[in-house]
Amino acid sequence: TTTNNDGDAAPAAAAVVSDDGSSVRVRWHEADIGQVFASVSELFVLYGVYLAHQEDVSEVITACMAERGDVAQLLEEERRTVGKGLLDILATPFQRSLRYQLLLSRVLKYTPA
Repeated sequence: TTTNNDGDAAPAAAAVVSDDGSSVRVRWHEADIGQVFASVSELFVLYGVYLAHQEDVSEVITACMAERGDVAQLLEEERRTVGKGLLDILATPFQRSLRYQLLLSRVLKYTPA
């Protein structure tokens, strides 16, 4: 714990976002929860752009795999090596965005007004 401006104990934590190899670390306590999300809000905008085009990208990859056996074979080999297919990996941000909504609703539920 740390001490807030009023001298009261407040839990300290660090928010870390690292999707592209970079990370954002923000120190916070109860009074600053809105600032934590505001400080990484640009990342949520990027998720929106990514998600808006995800279906199109999936269709292009699927069509490319159907037309080009070498591409399909390469992606299948990579799936076996990595344990996930390219389309599964590309779906990760969408799955993560659903968890952000759950996280934010829990934060609101347990954060004093």
